[in-house]
Amino acid sequence: MESSSQEIAILGAHLINMILEIQHPVTGKIFEISDVLFPIKMTWEDANLACKNLGAGWRLPLKCPKQNSLLELCEMEAIGEEFSKISSYRNFKRSYWCGMSQHHFKNWVFHLNENPYWALRSKIEHHYVLAVREN
Repeated sequence: MESSSQEIAILGAHLINMILEIQHPVTGKIFEISDVLFPIKMTWEDANLACKNLGAGWRLPLKCPKQNSLLELCEMEAIGEEFSKISSYRNFKRSYWCGMSQHHFKNWVFHLNENPYWALRSKIEHHYVLAVREN
């Protein structure tokens, strides 16, 4: 995928001139990553609200769709693989919220770096946000 990454500041977020489409390697479903990048860390509740405010269907990426261990390769991991191929995204070494809540006070965070990993974190901690939707 060719990247043209001219950033334009819009209401506290950054718009990149493209929406990435990624095919989930296990389910085959196509999902989009929003071209709005949120530059600040947010709590889990604020992250969900920010995604919903983008419009119909936008949400946080899932860790494990439909609780099926065979689908454990999740949207965030597919996003991480795609980001590693695109030069303008290679510096996005951050921790991102996952949309599927399994605990009342905690939720999964995906640490996207050279050695990506999952961690269960308090929902009042601040982490970065990516918005996705199924295409």
